[in-house]
Amino acid sequence: MEANGVEERADDVTALAAGLLDSVNESLGAPMAPVWEAAFRGVPRHTFLPGTVWVGEDLVECDREAAPVDWLRHAYADTAVVTQVNDGGTAAPGEHWASSSASAPSIVFRMLDLLDVRPGHRVRRSAPGPGGTRHSSPTASDRAG
Repeated sequence: MEANGVEERADDVTALAAGLLDSVNESLGAPMAPVWEAAFRGVPRHTFLPGTVWVGEDLVECDREAAPVDWLRHAYADTAVVTQVNDGGTAAPGEHWASSSASAPSIVFRMLDLLDVRPGHRVRRSAPGPGGTRHSSPTASDRAG
């Protein structure tokens, strides 16, 4: 399977996604609602991330082509993934600051659960971020009817 220039084995992505689902459910204290789990399973998180991400407090660069296994592991960790530094500009080494990120999945699903969308509610369908909420926006509006 190829997505965003990385050839991943489907079973690797499936295993990483299953691990992330377990982490999210543990963070939530209970299994996520079936409708949110369907959204989670329906859209692979890594397809929304750019080829270079920055991870950890020191914003260490991780390039998909140079380190595909690490990049994919970061894509499926229950942490925010920085998708842009310095507003896309250049900076001296060590002077990076986060300017865009994909939210930690557990935070996204906690917010969706708190949203308490029900049939008949009006939900604006939008996708503001680099994947943190994109996969759940259609499900929120579909759940509302």
